[in-house]
Amino acid sequence: MQDSMAESVPTLSTPQRLLIAFLIGLPTTLMFPFNSLPTPIWWNPLVPIAVLLIAMLFGVLRDPNVRQGKIEPARVRNSIISVVLVIVASIIAELVLGRLGPLVFLGLAIVPLMVGLVAAFTVGGNTYEYGRMPTWCALVAWVGACIPNAIATILDLQAYAKSDAFMNVLKKNPHTDVNSLLWIPVISFVVGLGVAAIGAGVGKWLHQKLLGIPYVPQEDGWGS
Repeated sequence: MQDSMAESVPTLSTPQRLLIAFLIGLPTTLMFPFNSLPTPIWWNPLVPIAVLLIAMLFGVLRDPNVRQGKIEPARVRNSIISVVLVIVASIIAELVLGRLGPLVFLGLAIVPLMVGLVAAFTVGGNTYEYGRMPTWCALVAWVGACIPNAIATILDLQAYAKSDAFMNVLKKNPHTDVNSLLWIPVISFVVGLGVAAIGAGVGKWLHQKLLGIPYVPQEDGWGS
């Protein structure tokens, strides 16, 4: 009976999981670019929040135990409420810490933490034998998050190079190169990989805590 139920749950391959993780991360750091520019009209800061929330909700609803009816509806509802609270709490923490001066870096660290957590929870933390899949999903998601952020950072620096503020800096230090500031986001992205890996562990733990380990022998089972 268990075998037939397991067979009824289509599974995702490793490349498919990593692709989904990449797509989850892709828009999530766009809440921070263009700090020195007006936010582009095509971008809404609620988008990354919505992406993370929707991904976690799908992580609950597409879980093999949920799809096979092994988890009572009340527990599913509690899991949905829990993931919503996790996203809301992370947003509040980021906003509060980001305004507390010395703690601003902790606020920024919440972003890769949540990217890793959500990716691991959604497509990495619901595997029968967890292995390293949650970590790989978290790291790939953070790489996806860094790509648009890097592009936006370069655009930011180009705008800054034309600003009056930078012109005043050049008057005092004529040899200053605006591109030298790129080391700051590069280091941030690298540090973010470590933070995302920590988020993977949290996401795996949260998934197991809320929904248990799916019974899908030798397969993952977050299927489509």
